[in-house]
Amino acid sequence: MERRRGVRAAPELLTGHARLRARDPARLDALVARVLRYERDLAELGLGPDHLAPHNITFAASLRYALRSLFALGVVFPLALAGTAIHYLAYRASGMVAARVAGQYEDMLATGKLLAAMTFFPLTWLLVGLGAGYAWGLQAGLVAGLLFAPTAGWAALYFWERFATVRAAAHGLGLFLVRRNLLAHLSDERRAIRAEILALADIVA
Repeated sequence: MERRRGVRAAPELLTGHARLRARDPARLDALVARVLRYERDLAELGLGPDHLAPHNITFAASLRYALRSLFALGVVFPLALAGTAIHYLAYRASGMVAARVAGQYEDMLATGKLLAAMTFFPLTWLLVGLGAGYAWGLQAGLVAGLLFAPTAGWAALYFWERFATVRAAAHGLGLFLVRRNLLAHLSDERRAIRAEILALADIVA
């Protein structure tokens, strides 16, 4: 009975997407982000949704995931913080402009954001370069505008896309140390995602 309900829930959720987007967009976005993080965790381990057995997690996969997380925490994260601060206004402005231009055409929103970002982000780099040049000289301005600001922007994009929170990155590092606890976590996360999908399906039914 419960399995049949889950099978029916998928098309119901798809057909009710527009209503759900209008009623509770934050909850829908949170679910999408949660599913993507879950899929990334599985992909990093070389596992599928039905392969959460301890023997399927290899030493090499665990070590690779841990090293990537350590790199993100120790190297990318500080630069990502700077990139987030530098590009925050440009990011917000891109979203607002894209939303106004796209209007009711939701499928154009991503394209609008990209086009707006292609304007606001280079403008941000120019302002950073001018500010650094004014404060510390021409060479510092060139380095800040052409190298530091774009690299920090990439770091912010990489970090917040790959690791939604610092806790998620730390969790990746802990994977190498406590594999069985991770398996239990992934299994619980799968059940929680399914429960949330069913709950959203009930809302739009």
